[in-house]
Amino acid sequence: MAVSENQQKLDALAAAALALGSAANLAEALQIVVEAAARAARAGVVVARVADEPRRRLTAAAVAAESPALAAELAGSRLPLEDLPQHEEAELDGLPAGVRRTAK
Repeated sequence: MAVSENQQKLDALAAAALALGSAANLAEALQIVVEAAARAARAGVVVARVADEPRRRLTAAAVAAESPALAAELAGSRLPLEDLPQHEEAELDGLPAGVRRTAK
């Protein structure tokens, strides 16, 4: 019997949960999470950003991308907090300029 798509997604997340126990630091843990999220969601790119309150920005702390070039471009990228929408945004025009450029 073939494994269902939902089961494959859950397996990817479960494997990540197990791998988190061996992460040596936060950066490794976040990388495990973004890679599992990309597999589970079948996403071409996943970025985990952390808040830098003193500088009022979000910084990419981990990136999983199908394209190594895109991953390199996004690694360490920053988004000013004031540029972020107040609520979830479905329209590309409502997103910060850096996010719009990446999406295109």
